[in-house]
Amino acid sequence: MAQLQKLHEQVKSLIDEINSLTSEKTFNTIFFFENINISINFHSAGACFNELINWSYALFIEVCGPNIKFFEERMKINGKMGDYLTVPKLVHTIRTTTSHNLDWTKPADLSKKNFTEEWYNQTINKPQPNSDQDYDICSEAILNLVLEYLNALRDCITMEVDNEFFEEVLLKEWQRRNDRHFSNYEFECVLVEVLGQYEIDIYLDATKITKREIDKWRLQIKDLKDGFEFNTEAARIITRYILEQKYSPVDQKDLLDSGAEKGKELMNLHNIITKEFYNNPRSKTELIAWAKEKNLF
Repeated sequence: MAQLQKLHEQVKSLIDEINSLTSEKTFNTIFFFENINISINFHSAGACFNELINWSYALFIEVCGPNIKFFEERMKINGKMGDYLTVPKLVHTIRTTTSHNLDWTKPADLSKKNFTEEWYNQTINKPQPNSDQDYDICSEAILNLVLEYLNALRDCITMEVDNEFFEEVLLKEWQRRNDRHFSNYEFECVLVEVLGQYEIDIYLDATKITKREIDKWRLQIKDLKDGFEFNTEAARIITRYILEQKYSPVDQKDLLDSGAEKGKELMNLHNIITKEFYNNPRSKTELIAWAKEKNLF
């Protein structure tokens, strides 16, 4: 565990170095990584690994804004195409397979499972860790990969900020990306307001919808002309999605748990219930009861 703590401290030190470098070169207008409020339990091998995965996920996805994606683009433009570019995907996939109830009959979920097991096989010669030693090896491997990624990131940033055109071209685009990067929470607040206007906010999971659509919404915000007002434009974008009438309190898992059978008919059933929801909005329980009364399954 001492070795893992040492590696984790090296990671945090490198993050501080990147933050210091970027703050200085952007005249304190951009702070690359925000703080991560996840503690690591270095006394339990299994808990340590899971928490390191969650901590690394936060690093790559939650606390970096658009900064990592911006410099990954720069790495690719500069021909820096090392294996380290797959590290965020690895962390994300391990977290998904260990923290979510996936359906292995779905190709996308099965692909995540196979990707994760392939990494485990390469790392510990088995498809899943099942001992303290396995977890320690996996934790050390993840920390070393994160270090490799952050070293490459720091080197890319250093090269870019030393470019004579950095302030004139790159910094302006980087700042523009940050100015147009809004959090999941900010989009979710607008979504709840829009759903409330249609009086369906109490039936739909705004957090779930936001996670599903956030990347598409951000792309549309990114393309707007300067000077836009976020709440107005986000509401306009989100309203278009709501009017497509594709959201429902009932999902496929709810139907399967209620006795529906898998296959094409499940999709048809879900579409019928979704249409009924927009004709007469009501709760998941009431919609499933309605479908059963209609002998739909």
